[in-house]
Amino acid sequence: MIFVFFNRQCILLKNKKDAVKRFLSVLFMFVFYALNAADLTIEGPQTFYSGRESLIAVKTGETSGSLSWNISYSGAPIASGEQEISEGLANIKFTFPETKPCVIAKAEFNCSIGNEKLQKTLFFYPPNPFTEKKKILEDLSIEVWHTEADKGITELFKSLEIPFAEISNFSESKGKVLIIVGIDFSNFPGISDNLLKISSGGARIIIINPVSGRFPLKTAELTEAVLAKNGKIKEFGKNFDDESWGGKTPSSKSLKLASSDGVPVLETDTEQKDFTYCRMQTGKGNLIICAWDIINLSKDSPTPLYLLDRLISEDFNKKDHFKKGDK
Repeated sequence: MIFVFFNRQCILLKNKKDAVKRFLSVLFMFVFYALNAADLTIEGPQTFYSGRESLIAVKTGETSGSLSWNISYSGAPIASGEQEISEGLANIKFTFPETKPCVIAKAEFNCSIGNEKLQKTLFFYPPNPFTEKKKILEDLSIEVWHTEADKGITELFKSLEIPFAEISNFSESKGKVLIIVGIDFSNFPGISDNLLKISSGGARIIIINPVSGRFPLKTAELTEAVLAKNGKIKEFGKNFDDESWGGKTPSSKSLKLASSDGVPVLETDTEQKDFTYCRMQTGKGNLIICAWDIINLSKDSPTPLYLLDRLISEDFNKKDHFKKGDK
């Protein structure tokens, strides 16, 4: 279109210099508006709890004004409004109606400002993924070991009505699932031998968010080992958020593959550039180490809780409990 306009001006204007100036002026205005157009994107997660207030942060190219938005479910409007823009962000707060247990609602979010529009699919999860799994959880005989700083896991499990028993010594473990939270590997010499012995008998051990230290990888005792980064989260649920849980990163550390006296080890690292998930198969069971802060961030996003559900029940529960969702 610009070149057509330019050619017409060349015909109308006798002075080619004036024609070039006119063309450059139009081109400048075109580029200016293109660069300053409102580029709408959603900052943060795509999964939220139903029945609780949700925050959707829409990033715009504008510093002021208002954003029009609406949310619909199965074609029916749920909420709509106008949100003022502050410092390039429109922070939209609303509450999606609480869904029935095991039903994940897929909703459409639309917003616009001027000629710019954005459409995004959002997912709303029931607050408790374990509601209809009491019998399964009882059969797993879940045990929990935690540090004093991470006793929040017991409060969380009680609020979710997850049956569990606390243990203070790994040798006490007799259940099918052992969950360990906030451990410092350096405080437990020989922990690798102890835990691999427990898992080889058929138990699943899930180590969540280890604080520091090294975990020796006894490769001779492993039949399989899988290392992965945050993208692994989406393998447990394709709609899960793997970059932001309520505006926070899933992990503040990572698991680095290193060597100690010629033995491969997983070393906790404060940088977030290495692995965040490791699954070791040994004997009849397996041992999982993940650097994700599942317990502390579960209040901000449903992804941590639903991820924990998959970590606990994977292989033990072949039945799909979701009527709608992402398996």
